[in-house]
Amino acid sequence: MEAIRLKRALEIIDQRSESGEPIPFSISFMTFGKRVDRVHLATAIKSKLPGHLRSNPFLVGVRVPINSGHDYPVHTRLITEINGKTVTY
Repeated sequence: MEAIRLKRALEIIDQRSESGEPIPFSISFMTFGKRVDRVHLATAIKSKLPGHLRSNPFLVGVRVPINSGHDYPVHTRLITEINGKTVTY
C-alpha cells in the first residue's frame, strides 16, 4: 500500500474547490475515547470542531457530507489512512 506523510494528509483534508466547497476524501482513524475503535468514512469532508475543542491544535473535524449531523473530532496523530494511502509520521 502506498504511504503518505501526515503533512500531505492534512493538506488533502484542507482542500477546497474553486467555489470554496470542501473536497471529499476517504479517511480511516482511531478513536480516542473510553473505547478504542477504528472508524472508516468512505466519503468525508472537513467540518468545524465544537467550541470546546477548537483550542486543541492536534484536532480536525470531519463529517459525512450527507447531512449526517455527526462531526468527528479526529486527532491528527490517529489518522491511519487517507484516500486509501497509509499515513506515516
